[in-house]
This record gives sequence, structure tokens and C-alpha cells, in this order.
Amino acid sequence: MKFITVEVDDETYRRVSIKAADTGTSIEAMVRQFLMELGRGDGVFRASDNVPRDELYRRGG
Repeated sequence: MKFITVEVDDETYRRVSIKAADTGTSIEAMVRQFLMELGRGDGVFRASDNVPRDELYRRGG
């Protein structure tokens, strides 16, 4: 199993925390499920959401 670190802005974290609480799960479980679906080709991914690698490294990610 691999561990990853993801950085999100405060508002995104707040909204996801609420959604996780409302569905009785954790943010970790939600992200895990999303990545598993994405890996199977079931997840929705928009290229416009992708941060260019050089920008990611500039941000410290």
C-alpha cells in the first residue's frame, strides 16, 4: 500500500469534511474510493483540473 499527501485549500477541505460527515465516512475513505474508481476508468477527471507538474513543484507539492 502507498501513502500520498494531498494539499487542498481551506474551503475545499471544509466542504469535503461536511460531505464526509453527512455520509458517515472519512475524507481518507472518500479519496481512496475516488482514486480506485479513477484507476478502473470509472472516475471523472477533467484535464482542466490538472495542475502542471512544474507549478506543483513550485507550490511545494
